[in-house]
Amino acid sequence: MNNAQKLVSSLFQTRDRAVKKTDKNLFLSTQGGVEIEKSGSRGYMETDELKTTVLATHKDRVQKNLIVVFVEEEYFYGGVFSHSQYLLYKILQNDELLTVVDIVW
Repeated sequence: MNNAQKLVSSLFQTRDRAVKKTDKNLFLSTQGGVEIEKSGSRGYMETDELKTTVLATHKDRVQKNLIVVFVEEEYFYGGVFSHSQYLLYKILQNDELLTVVDIVW
């Protein structure tokens, strides 16, 4: 696993941990402190648990600081699996800091 993949993995672990703790500020910190259109924190904060699996990463060849990540998110309510979604995340990398800038459903 290269450094970018480790950073991506850590970013999604932080998001999962924020959901489990219902910590909106921690969750938003992975997004530069702002809400993302069409994917607000409210829905995530209503989930009891989120388990994210990174399925693939792609470092853009033109925009060198853009990483596109394909994930599966599993949602749990009351400790019971509810459903899963496959999403594409657009993430900007500035040195060791990754910031989610868009999510495509």
